[in-house]
Amino acid sequence: MKIKNITDAIEEFAPKTLAEPWDNPGLMIGSLSEECTGVVTALDLTFEVVAEAIENGCNLIVTHHPFFFTAIKSINTDEAKGALIKKVLENGITVYSAHTNVDECDGGLCQTVAKMLGGKNLNPNGVGVVCDVKPTTLGEFAKHVASVLSDDTVKFTGNANKEIKSMLCICGGGAGDSAYECAKQVADVFVTGDFKHHLYVASQNDDFPIVEFSHYHSEIAVEQLFENIIAPLGVKIIKAKQTCPFTAVGEYHEI
Repeated sequence: MKIKNITDAIEEFAPKTLAEPWDNPGLMIGSLSEECTGVVTALDLTFEVVAEAIENGCNLIVTHHPFFFTAIKSINTDEAKGALIKKVLENGITVYSAHTNVDECDGGLCQTVAKMLGGKNLNPNGVGVVCDVKPTTLGEFAKHVASVLSDDTVKFTGNANKEIKSMLCICGGGAGDSAYECAKQVADVFVTGDFKHHLYVASQNDDFPIVEFSHYHSEIAVEQLFENIIAPLGVKIIKAKQTCPFTAVGEYHEI
């Protein structure tokens, strides 16, 4: 089976036309015409992920985050990014990415995370997924989000006793002003990642709560989502053993 058969299946599930204008999904490095010996699914391309691909005899790595967002003018193999490109090419590996198209498609990452958090009656609205949740308080809901995503960095704004019955969920990061304004109109709480400070202030002034999770913890589920897309093709699939790239102080225990 050609690598292109794998990437075609991903694009059938999540057409690249759904990607945001600033995004760069698709082929990052390598060739789509090679025979596929196995797939490693990952959130990010790292040296550890490449090592897993080599160890398991896989020549395709499918990541969520594109390795290239903008054009590069040189490849310096004495620097980390250039050395990683060299390692990929030396081992005949192809790297392909599906990003905001996978976030926003039907059955994609945004809907997946919303369901993980207990969302019912999902209604995609262009900036995320509006859905019902089991009636609870804001504080309890924030703790629920932290527990489901195994994320000790979850934070929230507003009165912890406020009743929550619906949410607008956007997985990952980059919640902007327009998404926040939309959330105020359609939900009891805005659940997202990488919230900017001025929107925290707006949330306080508007008495409209947000629950923020970390980018990594909300998107690592993409490894399983990619596996679900690719598995019907019968190719070997390995989920990368990736971990959060930062350590929260509350998680740190000095040995």
